[in-house]
Amino acid sequence: QYLYALLPWEVNYWPYDTAHVLAQLQLLFYSALAFVWLNKRGIYPPELHAINIDAEWLYRKALPAVASSTRNMSAGLFAMGSGIVQAILSLLPGQTSHNNWQTCRLAERLLVSLVVFIVAGYLIG
Repeated sequence: QYLYALLPWEVNYWPYDTAHVLAQLQLLFYSALAFVWLNKRGIYPPELHAINIDAEWLYRKALPAVASSTRNMSAGLFAMGSGIVQAILSLLPGQTSHNNWQTCRLAERLLVSLVVFIVAGYLIG
């Protein structure tokens, strides 16, 4: 009643009236009676000593493994794509300098395409 008095509106509820108390005691008594009866008859299942794997397994084990393999795969794809871009640019006429490929417009387009491809792979996967 002290907590109900703190509310900004009036509450006409009494949780400890006879009907509520008896109903809760009946539930407690009959559940204890069912437990004892099942134990005496030998129907109550024995306790199993096991490890439960719940839904937390997904974010504790599976998600880091998938993220690690995706990161390794994308790093390999990026290295392969970068090597392909460098090989293509080395074949182009006028691109004799190794550092000159970064200023080439074709290299910018190919690298942007590669990054878009990798981001799309992350979004799909």
